[in-house]
Amino acid sequence: HNRINTKGVYPMAPSFDTIGWFANSAEIFQKVGDVLLDKIERSDVNFKRFLIAEDLLELCDAEVQDNFNNYIKNNLPDIDKNRLSKINKGIIADNFRILQGNEVKINIIPWIENNKPNISPEIKNRIDMASKITDIEVSKALIFRENLIDEIEKSLPEGTIAVFPTSPFSAPKSGQDDESLGSFRKRLMELTSIAGMTSRPQITIPRLKDKSGPVGISLLGWKYSDEILLNKLTEI
Repeated sequence: HNRINTKGVYPMAPSFDTIGWFANSAEIFQKVGDVLLDKIERSDVNFKRFLIAEDLLELCDAEVQDNFNNYIKNNLPDIDKNRLSKINKGIIADNFRILQGNEVKINIIPWIENNKPNISPEIKNRIDMASKITDIEVSKALIFRENLIDEIEKSLPEGTIAVFPTSPFSAPKSGQDDESLGSFRKRLMELTSIAGMTSRPQITIPRLKDKSGPVGISLLGWKYSDEILLNKLTEI
């Protein structure tokens, strides 16, 4: 976060918004990072170790957990484990939802009200939710975010990279109803919200699948450690 120029990008939730990229090889992925990343705000802390984010792994389907453990056993057999946060991950995701939703309320909803575009029922429900977020909810969520940042700085200090599945499951089948999709999204947010809430870089690499499709393995670093993550992805 805050490592790539977002000039010209329409803001949705600025404290979470960042620019990412895809590549079909590690070499290209790294080269894109060399071009895009601001060279001033880069970490000068050296890499020390990988760490399994045990509490995030526990959020995944049993098959994903088994496949992840087998992969790690074969590729990083001496890796340590730690729990990133004692807080229930649903609570972290709820605070993410409040903060992001409030920024959507400020940046996106006025455009929707003025232009009245056709939007899906699922997106409309989320827009309606965002419009009802109160200042008191936002104030509490901001305090929560600062406390979470302090906690993660202790459990995942500079020099340490957390490793865990990118998703608790592979992509759900298309055509499902809003309630089912909402359930999938809730579980996904519980696994993915820590990076956004703490402004830490996270990358995913195509190293894991379940019986239905790709799941991926994620690396979560410390603030401004983007280049180090890019350099370490080939070791996973």
